[in-house]
Amino acid sequence: PLGRIVLLDYSSVVDLPNSVQEIIHQNELEIVQQDVVIGYEQLTADEVLSLIIPEGIPVPTSYEQVGHIAHLNLKPAHEPYKYLIGRVL
Repeated sequence: PLGRIVLLDYSSVVDLPNSVQEIIHQNELEIVQQDVVIGYEQLTADEVLSLIIPEGIPVPTSYEQVGHIAHLNLKPAHEPYKYLIGRVL
């Protein structure tokens, strides 16, 4: 038998929608708790920047990249975060 895992974001079976609970019971599926660790490697640059730059400051959206060099036109609001932005890109 193939081992497959379906990840659901619910704390208990009771919190699942009735349709999902029925599928679990009909197919005699096993429910186990699984911790999922998501690191920056699984996020896009835009997602990372939106997490590290405070709300209200727009995330830089366009840049040119040649090899390992990125060119951005940052706004004054980005000044305190320019090194973080550079590290992400």
